[in-house]
Amino acid sequence: MLNWISPKILAKSTRKISTDFLKQNGLEIVSEWYHSPYGVDFFMWKNGNGEVIKFQLSVMGQVTEWSLNAPLQTGMILEEEAMAGGPLAYEASEKIQYDLEPQSSTLIYAHQILLGMSDLNATLQKTLTEGLESGGVSLSRRPQKGFLSYLKSLFLRK
Repeated sequence: MLNWISPKILAKSTRKISTDFLKQNGLEIVSEWYHSPYGVDFFMWKNGNGEVIKFQLSVMGQVTEWSLNAPLQTGMILEEEAMAGGPLAYEASEKIQYDLEPQSSTLIYAHQILLGMSDLNATLQKTLTEGLESGGVSLSRRPQKGFLSYLKSLFLRK
């Protein structure tokens, strides 16, 4: 097995990078960014009372997103290239292509990573995993097939 794909290793390598304080529509928002050099980015937004209002976890292009105002979603990051000012000048942009319904393997993997992130306290981890459970998927089992199996197949080809 490729150890760096292990959710425990990915989680342990994810550290808080920044905290920003924003005002949006007159509301105070706290934005936090956590990052791992192994392809993990976690963004969390809290209201002025410190309550989580949205989070997004990206693991090697697979996205899990939860918000108070929207249903739980999974998807993948797509990179698009467009010409920018000439035939040899290209600009890359990213967009998220959401799945028609949340993918259980992505949610289970996200659950394991969030529970293993040492920069998140236990209360916050509980809040975040409750958001994942709103997708109606049992998160207590390990993924049988899905994203992790796909990654292994890519890197372990003979």
